[in-house]
Amino acid sequence: MKIKIKKEDIQALLFFIIGLSLLIYSLLEHYALGISWEISPYLFPLLISIFLSVLAALLFFQTIRNTIKPAEIDGFNLDENLEIGEITDKDKSKANKKRFFLVLLLSILYYFLIAYLGFMISTMLFLASLFFILGERRWWMILIVSIVSTLLFEGIFLKLLNVILP
Repeated sequence: MKIKIKKEDIQALLFFIIGLSLLIYSLLEHYALGISWEISPYLFPLLISIFLSVLAALLFFQTIRNTIKPAEIDGFNLDENLEIGEITDKDKSKANKKRFFLVLLLSILYYFLIAYLGFMISTMLFLASLFFILGERRWWMILIVSIVSTLLFEGIFLKLLNVILP
């Protein structure tokens, strides 16, 4: 049996190693200072390292789960029989480039809107727009995730990190 290593597996491993390294660094440096976590400059890197490590592990498990492609079931390759009107890799690439520039434009707009609308409203609008651009069409899901994520960010920064947001 031939083991095939995917690009996503290497990315997941790299991100996991970076997250684990940052976790160890944050813990060692924090304990070297001998101060409480509330005023530690290593709290935020610690949280980021945990978040990065969890996402890397999820990426790895997702690639394992998706090893059998629907186009290769029972040795029959469905991609060889493309019909007129089906989406090709070139079409997907064009769509991804368009989405990239839309997300970039949206991010720049978000940067300027924070000063006028504040963090809460700007972030909710940004996340809702981002989910729509990335393909989510269930309005109730967009609404719930945008509101809950924004409130979670606000809570983490205000209560846990003692950082005042704009």
